[in-house]
Amino acid sequence: MAITLLDDAAFEATFVPPMRGLLDEPPPVSIGLKPYVTEAVAALGIETALDAMTIPHVFVSAEDRYTHVLFEYGVLDTYLVVVVDNAAKAIAGHRILDMRKLYGLERSPFE
Repeated sequence: MAITLLDDAAFEATFVPPMRGLLDEPPPVSIGLKPYVTEAVAALGIETALDAMTIPHVFVSAEDRYTHVLFEYGVLDTYLVVVVDNAAKAIAGHRILDMRKLYGLERSPFE
């Protein structure tokens, strides 16, 4: 399976305000992520078992254009983000998102 590591510009382009968090509703497009996540974890050298990863947050951009699925993998406030292009019904790519580094935080923005 081909995977795509999104650079800063490509990742930022998937943020179409307003972003909204999904709580109990399904995402706009249902795509199996496991094969992609398996490849991304291997390519990034993330040392975790897939069944140990959790999805604490899912965000959808304006007009349901993109879905960001955040996977926790054992590093505090750092996520493997898989971006789904809902219009194409395909995975656009992935990115590591380190919230503390990005925002200079001392505690989790989700606490």
